[in-house]
Amino acid sequence: MRRTPDTALTVEELLVLIKAGLPMMKALDVLAGRAGHHVFQAVLADVREQVRGGSSLADAMAKHPRDFPELYVASLRAGERSGNVVEMLVRYQVFMKRMLAVRKKVISALSYPTFLLSVGAGVIVFLLAFVMPTFLDVYREAQSELPAATRWLMALVDFMKHWAVLLGVGLVAAAVTFRLWSGTENGRRGTDRLVLYLPLVGPIVRTHYTISIARTLATILTGGIPLVSALRMVADSTPNRVIADHLRGVIERVKTGSGVAAAFGVGGFMPRMTLEMIAVGETTGALEEMLNQVGEFHEEELDRSLTRITTWVEPVLLLLMGGLVAGVVITMYLPIFNLAGTIK
Repeated sequence: MRRTPDTALTVEELLVLIKAGLPMMKALDVLAGRAGHHVFQAVLADVREQVRGGSSLADAMAKHPRDFPELYVASLRAGERSGNVVEMLVRYQVFMKRMLAVRKKVISALSYPTFLLSVGAGVIVFLLAFVMPTFLDVYREAQSELPAATRWLMALVDFMKHWAVLLGVGLVAAAVTFRLWSGTENGRRGTDRLVLYLPLVGPIVRTHYTISIARTLATILTGGIPLVSALRMVADSTPNRVIADHLRGVIERVKTGSGVAAAFGVGGFMPRMTLEMIAVGETTGALEEMLNQVGEFHEEELDRSLTRITTWVEPVLLLLMGGLVAGVVITMYLPIFNLAGTIK
């Protein structure tokens, strides 16, 4: 999938130009002239020529799936059919901004704990690899009785010193092997499943996908796309293969006559509260509105989860990393403390 920065900019600019009242061909001329990436400029030129030849804009863009998202093309096609392109593109823009905001919240909440773990691990490795050996050489020359904790630390440092190259090669080999394995179909499914069930991270990721599914499905259904086609588009646009498989199962159950809530209920991916909300939307004939409410409900839930992470996890990690670093430093200085006590 090739999505240049110009793609997102073109989506924004096309809506602005159409709202300003420019004819479609003139708007495409402007977009093609402003594209900075030469490959994308050629794509827009091809879209312009197809529209000039009588093709609809949605059909012309659909021939370039690597550059234009399927959901965007579907929104554009629905707008062309209903005669209200602006309204459908505005809904698409609102949807994308909401999903981008949710994604930023998740990344921001998980990035700081990851940073703390990385820095703490780096400090400990630095102490063990570069600082501790100097102390150990002094202690060996002194030939004094060392505390048990210091002897254990000495054994660890000696192990790292003698097997550093082998450990490094092993880590690189493990990383390369994991990279190659995760590039296979089974590997991708395995990593996708792992992410969904990791402690702390798993619930956040599942909530994020619940929001994404609800928002995307609501946006597509509002454009007049049939339910099965809408579900298929949601499944095709879901990067997590485990969830995409679940959605394809939902499609098959809906095809056989199952309701949407009942179809989603198989597999236990969505919470019971969410299923009940979808069922109410089916019963009242307001499925799109209820799906949007599901998205809002889980966005609030996600905010609460991320707040808990910020409030509890970060201080705990900070204390844990600080305690480990302090433990290494104290262990290094224990023989000196004992010697000082002996002198007294």
